[in-house]
Amino acid sequence: MRPTVRRVLPLVWLAAFTACGQGGSTGGSTGRSVFDTLGVPVTHVGQAELARAPVWTLGEPEVLPAFAGAARLASSTYLESVLPLADGRRAVVTIEEGGVIAIHRVSAAGILDGVSTIGAQDSSMRSRGDASTALVGDTVVLLSVWGSSGSRALLPVSPAGPGTFMEWPAGMRSLVGALADGSLLAFGDADSRGAVAGWRLQPLIRLPAASWHEPPAGLQGDTVAVLGLARDDDGRALVFAHNPLFPIAVIRELLWVAPTSAPEVVGLSGDGEPVRRFTWLTPDRKVTPEALQQWRAQNISGLPAGDPPEHLAVARANIERRTAAAEYPSVTRILGTPDGHVYIERYPLPSDSGDQPRWLVFGPDGGFVARLRSPVDATVVAVDQDHLLARPDRGEDRPLLRYPVLRGGDDGHQ
Repeated sequence: MRPTVRRVLPLVWLAAFTACGQGGSTGGSTGRSVFDTLGVPVTHVGQAELARAPVWTLGEPEVLPAFAGAARLASSTYLESVLPLADGRRAVVTIEEGGVIAIHRVSAAGILDGVSTIGAQDSSMRSRGDASTALVGDTVVLLSVWGSSGSRALLPVSPAGPGTFMEWPAGMRSLVGALADGSLLAFGDADSRGAVAGWRLQPLIRLPAASWHEPPAGLQGDTVAVLGLARDDDGRALVFAHNPLFPIAVIRELLWVAPTSAPEVVGLSGDGEPVRRFTWLTPDRKVTPEALQQWRAQNISGLPAGDPPEHLAVARANIERRTAAAEYPSVTRILGTPDGHVYIERYPLPSDSGDQPRWLVFGPDGGFVARLRSPVDATVVAVDQDHLLARPDRGEDRPLLRYPVLRGGDDGHQ
């Protein structure tokens, strides 16, 4: 059975940030970063850059032809990932409520080229929960807990169909993506501090070739529960941990991560070395008591009235005891295009206006390119040079929509 949709009200982050610690400061500053001392090239987007940047808007959407008519995605179908294939093609990975996984191969024009289905005929091949994905050439690699055995294993699915299950090391929880040489980037289970170790696996092997780095004992503060740095004998900076709450994406040859709640995204090489940073100006991100109370009231009012009174009482008590972090996070999502553009969705703040451009677009050379508006009440799942794909957040009909990106000038909104 597929878990409930992961999109939640913003302050559900609160308790997690209390455990993780925060980085940076508020009030229009990116704050002090652990990367400041490492000499990593940085592109900062300040007031002047925001004022000069063009604002890209969206045209009228269309249902992606591959999922139009009878092929429309059911509301209960979970959209796991949209992976970029060569020549503008895409692999759209979906999971049905019963655990059947489908990989839809879609042409650049949005036409369905073929579907690989896993678990439709054989229940032992159905997913029992979350699946994570990576792309190696034209092969989609799935990681999930499968069938009645309850074992976690890799399953490569080529255009010809599924391959054979491959053993997955204990303690390694999810795939993040794959580099051009086929190396898989993966993260393990969280420890008691909320940190997880990262591994780079050689192409489709059974055991990890090497751990990036194990966290040394005694680290405190931001470096413990989010993204930590340590020096090896050669003085090189290594990444050793990442909290899974924070956005992360593989875009071309770099692993991009929002390492703390500060307005900062860092690009890492496959060896875990930071090579580029993006930072930007933000308004005050402090979580006020009023915002916390509003969040509690919204969640309590959304409890199902038909539940038994004792269940409602427990749920209400759990909501009322939630504690607040000092700040809102800065990043909701990181996406990229095949040519290396990086799209960063800024976390929505209570002070934001409804039509404020939330996305920052950076070029392959690291330069700041533009701001981009978000579709209303929809989650962006993929981008390319001319379009973005999004799916409505609610409703009985939740199709996969393709929006044309209209490049324009500054409209005064920030």
